[in-house]
Amino acid sequence: MERVRIATVKATGKKYMVLSMRFPKTEEAPTVTCWGDVYQVNGLKTRHQGHCKIFLKEEVDVVEVPRTKDVLRRLLRQYLRELKDEGYDVTIQLTRKGEISYEAFNGKTRMTIH
Repeated sequence: MERVRIATVKATGKKYMVLSMRFPKTEEAPTVTCWGDVYQVNGLKTRHQGHCKIFLKEEVDVVEVPRTKDVLRRLLRQYLRELKDEGYDVTIQLTRKGEISYEAFNGKTRMTIH
């Protein structure tokens, strides 16, 4: 089974998928580069919102877990919670294939993901 590394930011508790980890041999601090927020999950494929995020290794806890729908859906739910906190009205539905489909609207902007 394929595995994925998940970084949890110690200060906020937010989780991101790890893109790469860098451990330089010089005085530079080790860094962890993560994908942006997961905004779409289709099977085991993901799409990410925004730019990559770079953290110092000491700012995050990194674990390696199996890449399952459950893990990826938790990352998507984290993004949907953030949208709700920003004032979006989020409507979530399950497709016939069991995937999450949602629509977010804040009075001006409407986002629909199928």
